[in-house]
Amino acid sequence: MRRFDRRNGKGSETIMVGVRVSGLASGMDIDSIVSDLMKAERIPLTKIEKEKTLLEWKRDAYREINKLLFDFQNELFEFTRTQNYRIRNVTSTNEDFVTATVANGAGTGTYTISEITRLAKAATMKNAEGISADKNHKVDVNKGLYFISDSFKNADFEWKQGGLESESIKINHDNRKVVKLNLKEGQTLQNNESDSFSTDISIKVNGKGINVIFKTSEEEGKSWPDTDENVAFVHSDGTIEFKNTLNINDVVEVDYVVNEKKETRTLTKKDDKIQNTIQITGALKEGSINITIGDTTFTDEPIIRDGNEQNGSRMGNFKRGEEVIATINYDTGQITFTDHFLEEQFTDETETLHIDITSKQNYFTFDLATHTSEGKMYENFIVSGTTSLNSVMNKVNNSSLGLMMFYDSFTDQVTLTRTETGKFNDEDKSDIIIEKGFLTDILRFNEFTESTNLSELEESTLYNDGHNAEFTINGLKTERSSNTFTINGVSFTLKNTMEAGSAQPVTISVNNDNEKLFETIKGFVDQYNEIVEKIETKLNEPYYKSYEPLSDLEREELTEKQQEKWEEMARSGLLRRDPFLSSMITQMRSALYRVVNNNELNPQMTSLSAIGIKTTADYQSAKLQIDENKLREAIEKDPESIELLFRGGSTEGDQGIIHQLREIVKNTRDRIQSRAGSANMTEQQYTIGRQISNYEDRIERFEQRLRQLEDRYYRQFSMMEKAIMQSNNQMMQLSQFFM
Repeated sequence: MRRFDRRNGKGSETIMVGVRVSGLASGMDIDSIVSDLMKAERIPLTKIEKEKTLLEWKRDAYREINKLLFDFQNELFEFTRTQNYRIRNVTSTNEDFVTATVANGAGTGTYTISEITRLAKAATMKNAEGISADKNHKVDVNKGLYFISDSFKNADFEWKQGGLESESIKINHDNRKVVKLNLKEGQTLQNNESDSFSTDISIKVNGKGINVIFKTSEEEGKSWPDTDENVAFVHSDGTIEFKNTLNINDVVEVDYVVNEKKETRTLTKKDDKIQNTIQITGALKEGSINITIGDTTFTDEPIIRDGNEQNGSRMGNFKRGEEVIATINYDTGQITFTDHFLEEQFTDETETLHIDITSKQNYFTFDLATHTSEGKMYENFIVSGTTSLNSVMNKVNNSSLGLMMFYDSFTDQVTLTRTETGKFNDEDKSDIIIEKGFLTDILRFNEFTESTNLSELEESTLYNDGHNAEFTINGLKTERSSNTFTINGVSFTLKNTMEAGSAQPVTISVNNDNEKLFETIKGFVDQYNEIVEKIETKLNEPYYKSYEPLSDLEREELTEKQQEKWEEMARSGLLRRDPFLSSMITQMRSALYRVVNNNELNPQMTSLSAIGIKTTADYQSAKLQIDENKLREAIEKDPESIELLFRGGSTEGDQGIIHQLREIVKNTRDRIQSRAGSANMTEQQYTIGRQISNYEDRIERFEQRLRQLEDRYYRQFSMMEKAIMQSNNQMMQLSQFFM
């Protein structure tokens, strides 16, 4: 069986041409003879394949140059930005009082700060006294608050009971104003007042707290508050109605409390070993847990230990009559079933036991609000009994309120500090709003409501209100909420107070940074010369006519190192004297000599040569060289005209040097792409691709003819073999007559 290898630049294909007889009668090596004949026939095909390879190499060389030009075009775009020419530096005559930084592009000039009455400060609040019941045994900030209730001074803090739930709702379409909680069957929002609907709920939209207003059936006509944008109405059926419109991909996070928490757990049997414990939420209320197995419901009964429930972990039993079938640890939420009960439940066919559980946790809530530069912020915190004081403080610190809360174990006190300086509430009102509850009863903070009048507070009140920085700049007395602020692109930082006349006024001077502008222009010339050198190297690269792409047979005769060297020589000069690139170099050289016509230019600075930049003595090259002294002198004299020389305008008549170069590079890239294409174009969309496709068609037709020719050679040799075999048979028959 003869195999014929066909290679057309897209891989190889092995074609089976049938069963052939090779030299059985003649003794000739038919395969070698046909192979030699086919080698001669393949010579024209090899030439076509080499021409196709050369085109592919040239296409790749063009694309490599186009990638360089693309990067250079982006670099040129950066040099069209104003800030690259309007480079500023800033100085302060007294950095003990004022420091400053400046952005490129800021206007030049001076600013005088003659007085700094006060610096901006954040509002801070310290609690009134230590929070621990025993100063020698401070509260453990890492333990669940319910379990360390006795550690606080106020041990009579009232805990609530209910089922804590959370939902995260991603909005799937725009202009939505209503969402509904996914309450389970039998669940209702916790009702803490007998005569009206009131629940504990925390709502955040994209991490920002929402002020919640509850609507009873009598209040359905209640209108939205005029002064508050971040508000939502909550209805008794779990519907939440927002004042502001929600949009697609907004995330609504809701923590809320229901009358009871519903959970399902399973016990399993594997390899005759039965799981005997399940885990639910902790800090549970005694007598509130029901477990339902099949049609039977069991209710917990607290275990009284010597009349003291708080001696050790709080425990309870589930009973069937007088038989205890399970115990529960109220603190951890672990339920442990007896072996006898489980053996009854798990028959040979039963491998999984489903248990429905309802329960209530001990929890509390507290509200916080702050006034910030973004308006009023709200957050309602729902805290389970298993949550530690550290976790509560982290919740506050990670909220959108802009507060930092921490506990100091040495003083046994807690502080609240605004992370933002300045004053954002009314002059006589606090920026931090604290309602009565956990923060006042347990953490011992003073209550600060919206109506609290700061001017009426006693001097002993542990609250320091935030205020703005007050200063006088260029004769104008003004304020800022931060000690760092920006005017006309100059960023000022106030460091200390300064009374008028007590010290020399501080002068902030913004000037041109001529050295940085020089480095910017030099950097442009270096990048320009780098790309020009790479292109001119390609244009002048020697072409070795005798080095053609290697055929497969030729490649087999060379070592790997010899192949690499040969291919390097064969690829050399593919873009030698290329008309596209030669034209670009000529155009760029011409553009560099061109006078920029712009009425705003200094008539002495209308060309690069006027500021010390010119092309090299080699008239065939477009590379630039700099007279550094002349360039520095021009920058010192008129930096604005230099900016116009490089940037200019956008119309053809007043284009600066950079715009002209970008246009030349863009046109060259377009011409190269029309010839060599890009990675996402098909072969029919660019010139070389169509030529390669044409070569592939010719190669395919040629290989088809070679296959037919090879088959003909084998048929001819087969006929010869058959004739020789017939002749041999006749000779053998004749010889038998003479024996």
